[in-house]
This record gives sequence, C-alpha cells and structure tokens, in this order.
Amino acid sequence: MTLDPNIYSTKKTVMTILCLIIIIMANSIQLKFVIRNSASITQQFYSAQVGLGITSVLLAASIGFVLMYSARLNYNDEYKQRKLDFINNTVMILLFVLCILNIFIVAMN
Repeated sequence: MTLDPNIYSTKKTVMTILCLIIIIMANSIQLKFVIRNSASITQQFYSAQVGLGITSVLLAASIGFVLMYSARLNYNDEYKQRKLDFINNTVMILLFVLCILNIFIVAMN
C-alpha cells in the first residue's frame, strides 16, 4: 500500500479548515459576549477585545480561503509543488499569528 501525497494533503487541509471553523465560532461567541456586556467591561479593554476578535475572525477566514485554494492544486504535479510548499509555509506562519492573537484574546478576559 503506497501513500498518495495528494490524498494526504487534501485530508490535512480539510481537517485544518474544520479547526478554523471552530476558531471562528469561538471568536464569534466571544465577540457577541463582549458587545452585549459592553457596560460591564472597561472602556480600554472593550475596544481592544472587539478589535482583536474581529481581526482573529478575518484572519481565520482568510486562512480558510487560502487552504481551500491549495486543496484544489494537485500535489503530484512537480511544477505545482513549489507553489504548494510556499502556500503551506505561509499558512503555517498565519496560523502561528492566529494562535498568538487568540492567546491575547483569552488573556484579556
């Protein structure tokens, strides 16, 4: 039994997109809570929480779109492997930034 890199890459991309959907849902719930309870949150933290929440949702959505684009490319094609490697490296950097952003969001609660 041989491992097809294209199938493995597609499965990995789908699982990453599902994780991004979970992050978007969690950040949306956090934003809804912050906006509804704006009177009880200090003013300086309110704008920071809303800004970080919106940034996190937009970043997660853009990572998802990039991953959906990369899932359409064939990893077995030698000419597209370099492009896919660049896209995967970029997505990894953006996911790291998203994790740091979510740590700041959680720290402000």
